[in-house]
Amino acid sequence: MFNDPEWASKEEWDVYAWFGFALSEAQTIEMLLQVLVTDLSLRGTDKHHDWPTLYDGFGKLRLRDLFKEVKSHKNVQLSETLLLNLTEARKVRNRIVHGFFRPSDSPLSEAMRLTDAIRELQMAASLFRNCVPELERVVYEALDQLGVTRAEVEAKISKRSAEMNGQGSVD
Repeated sequence: MFNDPEWASKEEWDVYAWFGFALSEAQTIEMLLQVLVTDLSLRGTDKHHDWPTLYDGFGKLRLRDLFKEVKSHKNVQLSETLLLNLTEARKVRNRIVHGFFRPSDSPLSEAMRLTDAIRELQMAASLFRNCVPELERVVYEALDQLGVTRAEVEAKISKRSAEMNGQGSVD
């Protein structure tokens, strides 16, 4: 059924694969911003038990809103480079999500359009991925200030992933 030549050519399937990969990289940024906003909202409170509720609530925000929320907190320092890269990542992500597959009046051949589309998605994925290391550093520093270690976070992620993959509760 999938990869059916009647649905799309191999080259078109490559575009879809890169589209999915690029958006998964963008989603990593969104999830890190969601964790950071949740962390910042709990600063100076004793309501750490509210983490799941806050986290889920911030999960309803768009990337733009998460980014705006992070920038509104004065107790987090984002480098100028990270701010610029996140701003560009937001623009690129929005273009991909909201207009990437719109029909084009391009005089280029179908093969050239597909090659250009893959190149654009590869560049987007690279931009998104390049934001992650510095953003992760900021997130882990913020979590550390809440008294949560990287090891604790990774253990919870592993547990949650196992539960989501149908392996039941892993304690």
